[in-house]
Parts: sequence; structure tokens; C-alpha cells
Amino acid sequence: MSQTTRRQERRVINFVNEQSDNFRRMSELLQNISADIELLQNDTGSKSASSADEFVCLQDLCSSPDFLEEQRAILRDFEMAKPRTAEKNGSPQSERRENHGCSRRSSIGVKLSCPVCLENLSSVKCCNIKMVTECGHIFCKCCIEDICASDEAKGLEPLCPVCREEIGDLRKIYF
Repeated sequence: MSQTTRRQERRVINFVNEQSDNFRRMSELLQNISADIELLQNDTGSKSASSADEFVCLQDLCSSPDFLEEQRAILRDFEMAKPRTAEKNGSPQSERRENHGCSRRSSIGVKLSCPVCLENLSSVKCCNIKMVTECGHIFCKCCIEDICASDEAKGLEPLCPVCREEIGDLRKIYF
């Protein structure tokens, strides 16, 4: 084996190890985020504005185009640096790269939508303002205000359409 081949092998191994570490860290981060979201959703005690803010930040992180693109890039690099077992089976590397890219792109991409009008919250047409309730659910401003007005007209305390808890204070959010 030549010196050049050994150097290339070491570079590939270092790259794979580095990407494995990145992938492991991202996996741990996503598990922590999922656990935090689950805790926030299952919390039946008093809800504070800070927990709603944390929930919004976690949702923003997970659905951010920059975050998703960064994850796609890491995954592409990781897949391309894997040992070439597929090539030994007669599959060319370029075909393998294309196949991995397609399946990954189609499975990644979370979009938040208003539970009332079902519009994508990143491109709300009715009022372009998003609101979060104390229970952490996000709505278009016009939708949640209509619900509050309707409940108040009936002499009722406004309830969240998702979890049926009192809406409480509404806060504007930006993303």
C-alpha cells in the first residue's frame, strides 16, 4: 500500500470519526429537545410564561431552515464518508449518493401550522402575526382572537382549542 493511499485512508477514517461524533452530539441534542417538548406537553401543573418561551424556542430550533440544512449537510457528509461496502456489491458511489440524498430530503422538513386555519405559520396570510398561549400552543393572531371573542361573547373563559386549558395571556412570537 502506498503512502498516498494510507494518508487518504487516515483522512477518511478521521473524517468518519469526526462526523460520527457530530452525528452523536446532534442525536443527543435532538433526544434532549424531544424530552423537553414531551415534558412541556405533559405538564399538568401551573404553566409559566418561561416554559411557553422555552417551548417556542425549541420549536423554532427544530423547524429552522438553517438548522435543518445544517443537519442535512452533516448527514450527507457522513453518508458519503461511510466505507464503500455498496461499491463492493456492484453499486457505483454516485448512485449511492443520489439514493441517500433523495430519501433523506423527503423525510426531513417539519412545518408548523395554525391548528385553527391550518395555514403554515411561517407564511400566514391573514394577519402575519403569531401568538402563543400560556399552555404553549401557537396560533395566527386573527384565529386565536376570534376564538377568544366568541367564548367571551358567550360569557365563557376563553379555552385553548388544542388542550382546552384557559388561554390566559397571549404573547406575540417571531420566527
